[in-house]
Amino acid sequence: MLSFATVVLSCVFGMSAVAAESGGCTVNDVELNQGDIFTYTLNITEPEDKISEINVSIFYDPYCLKIIPDKISIPVFTSARCSYEFDGEIRFNAVNTTNGYDLTQGGTAIEVPFEILDGVKDTNITFTISEIYGLENDTSLTDYDTNVTIELGEPDKVVNPPNIAELESEISQQESLREQRSSNEFLTWTVICVVIGVIALAVVAVLLLKLNKRRQFLS
Repeated sequence: MLSFATVVLSCVFGMSAVAAESGGCTVNDVELNQGDIFTYTLNITEPEDKISEINVSIFYDPYCLKIIPDKISIPVFTSARCSYEFDGEIRFNAVNTTNGYDLTQGGTAIEVPFEILDGVKDTNITFTISEIYGLENDTSLTDYDTNVTIELGEPDKVVNPPNIAELESEISQQESLREQRSSNEFLTWTVICVVIGVIALAVVAVLLLKLNKRRQFLS
């Protein structure tokens, strides 16, 4: 006859085997399955002022999770720029110093859909808010709360901001053009200065030649 302990251990190992076979895993302690698509939502609640600027980074394990970039949603920070070219990191920045972003009653900062890769058992997603400024006093906000939710499926409404990599490429091209114009202007002014210098030397040479002839004549 089997002992009670043997029966319990058999049940525990049996449940673990079933979970392993079914591809069960956890993301931030939320039970999901390999192959699931879920949305990671970062909410900001009750800041003391409207937000004029914010910088957020979200960190994940790229060997466990795959982002779905065309479904990233930033519904409140409508002028945000988002970058996801860094392995294991998503960055977004938003600036509105005219009207600010009103999250004083709470709101969603960003929604990121992920797909869980095969073989994943446990993984975590974390975030940092490196900068967050108030509109009224243009000072760093400290009195606000955040919370995170993880739900199956993609965001209901996608507000997908332009990719910051594309914006940086445009800025880089503009800076390159400015540098080229600046270089051309420098070259132009250098040529002008050289010409003026040559003319000045020629005038001095002519004057010295005339002065020398005059001295010879007087002598």
